[in-house]
Amino acid sequence: NRGNVSNPFSKVWGQAFDVRQIDMSQGGTFAGKSWFHGPAALFGGVSYQSPWDFVFKLEYEGNNYKNEPLGNAFEVKRPINYGVVYTGWKGFDLHAGIERGNALSFGLTMFTDLSGLNVPKVTDPPLPRTNTQRPSQQPNWASTAQDIEKHTQWQVDQIYVADNKLVVEAARSSNPYPSVRLDKAMSIIHRDAPANIEHVEVQHKSVSSVLAVEKVKREEWVQAQTQPARTNEVATPQQPTYKPEPVSGKATLPEKSTHFYFDPGIDLIQTLGGPDGFVMYQFSLALRTGLKLPAGFEAKSLVRQRLVNNYDRFRDGGSSSLPRVRTHLREYFVTSPTTLTNLTINKTARASDNLYWGVYGGYFEEMFGGIGAEALYRQPGSRWALGFDVNKVKQRDFAQDFGFRDYQVQTGHVTGYWMTPIEGVQASLAAGQYLAGDKGATLTLTRVFANGATLGAFATKTNVSAAVFGEGSFDKGIFWAIPFDAFLTSSSRSYASFAWKPLTRDGGAKLTRPVNLFYETVWLNPEVNRFKPAHPGNDRVAPDDRVDRRY
Repeated sequence: NRGNVSNPFSKVWGQAFDVRQIDMSQGGTFAGKSWFHGPAALFGGVSYQSPWDFVFKLEYEGNNYKNEPLGNAFEVKRPINYGVVYTGWKGFDLHAGIERGNALSFGLTMFTDLSGLNVPKVTDPPLPRTNTQRPSQQPNWASTAQDIEKHTQWQVDQIYVADNKLVVEAARSSNPYPSVRLDKAMSIIHRDAPANIEHVEVQHKSVSSVLAVEKVKREEWVQAQTQPARTNEVATPQQPTYKPEPVSGKATLPEKSTHFYFDPGIDLIQTLGGPDGFVMYQFSLALRTGLKLPAGFEAKSLVRQRLVNNYDRFRDGGSSSLPRVRTHLREYFVTSPTTLTNLTINKTARASDNLYWGVYGGYFEEMFGGIGAEALYRQPGSRWALGFDVNKVKQRDFAQDFGFRDYQVQTGHVTGYWMTPIEGVQASLAAGQYLAGDKGATLTLTRVFANGATLGAFATKTNVSAAVFGEGSFDKGIFWAIPFDAFLTSSSRSYASFAWKPLTRDGGAKLTRPVNLFYETVWLNPEVNRFKPAHPGNDRVAPDDRVDRRY
């Protein structure tokens, strides 16, 4: 706003470009009529990367600081700024500067390469040594299945043996790094399987059917594990196939009509951004349970015991004319220290080669419960899919017990998914009715790195005006998720997920459903075996194993 240069657009398109329209409104608008309008100013700078881990900066700026928000006016002694950045620490930059000729500034920047996260699994249970000699006696198959589950976090439903082939039926196997899990499973299988077994198949089950089959030739796998390092090419795992052959072998494990699992741990809920504080958080003890029932039904639950919470500071729910479906955050997170976050009964199945369906009912999330159904069209190995869900839900009591409030609504969406061939970018577009009764669409773009870390953004526009929606005008945000495998010393099937929305509002609010068929059919992803741990840093490996990280 120094205004020391006449606006060049005024000379071409007229004096209308000399005036800049200030439109604060509700925020969240593009304000295109203000672009390139008003006074102009020169600005620029130079940056010098020295050989001593310091970057020196010199800047001429074009702001006079006389029109700052809230009536602030900063004195400017000179329009020259000086800065220095220390870059000698991994993941941290320390910077300092002199601004406007009369103010000192200091700062710390933290950063990381999501695609390069890698931590050795030093606290995992040790795998058996791979020997070229095969066992001569029959194994204890129950012990074999238990060891496979311990090392892979799969659920082993059955092991079949037929002639020279062994088949493992695995459920809950959509974990990060499938090829790493397969190698771990093969270590146990090779240790225990009789000498005549030459072929191994792992059948990955979900939605009550086998979605994908990984096939391994035992002798080739042993050679890849035992040959001298870097003298031959390591055999790459085959891509899964999608048409399993009928299993005709002998079942080695007793049939299970039910299967119970539980995962205790620490849970974190967070809300980033907002007028009451940048970070709202709740740490809780959490117990997740699942019970496999007859006829393909499954019961799931999540119980939380609050440990630390600062949601009592969340008081500004914003102004809107919509039903309060999301802005009761404070009430839901401070009313009761012990909460039943969800309790549902679900059933999913495969109707045909490309069609899947699911039904569910119960307490879906902290704020809503009810009944719902979903259908998904997805061809195995295809990059696109189409889903449809419909739900009738009611708002839950603030205590998150078994009671409900008066508000109820029907919500549902038609969602198209596209896994683009460009740099792991995935896109989805969902159109339908949201929790507050508004209708519109949500566009989501996600970048998925080769180590499973994701970074994405979304925007939702519905048929309510910006004034009705409230500050922010429409719903939007960014999110990221990192596999615990990428930064813990032990293997895990879980993800650390974070989301940031400039403001929490009621418009464009989507229901958190207990069933999402697109993610439950992840084994149909044509790039499912692309995900693997990041390559260790070149400072941690032998010279022959170092890679060019520019690509």
